[in-house]
Amino acid sequence: MYYGSRWKRRIFDASGGKSPPCDGGGGGGGGSGESGDEGLSGVMDETVQVVLATIGFIFLELIRLAKDYIKYLFKGSKSVRLTSAMNLWGKFWKKLNEKKVYDNMWLEKAIINTPTWYDSPENYRRILRSYSAYKASSSDESDDD
Repeated sequence: MYYGSRWKRRIFDASGGKSPPCDGGGGGGGGSGESGDEGLSGVMDETVQVVLATIGFIFLELIRLAKDYIKYLFKGSKSVRLTSAMNLWGKFWKKLNEKKVYDNMWLEKAIINTPTWYDSPENYRRILRSYSAYKASSSDESDDD
């Protein structure tokens, strides 16, 4: 607050005693009083310009890539741009055609391996170990008979 009042006083003193501007700035400008915002038509115009520039840039890159590909077909030498594009398309094609392996028991595994405040996955592991030990000892006893 102190800094702001000092700054206003400095502007006031520099202006020769005239009152400081109320809008917070003095800046040049057209003098017409417009803020430069044309409303919805201005926003739409800028949006269309950005979209068209983006499409133009993409089209230009595709033309360069096509030129490199034609050179590759006739001369047999790849450019760096063509090599990079071919590698990216190859990775995309492999990812598109790879067979995904799904685990049908994914939910059960997630539930069992998630500890909660009242239960722990270690309880199930302990039960499983004791059951395995019981089965092993009972099978040993039946083999002795």
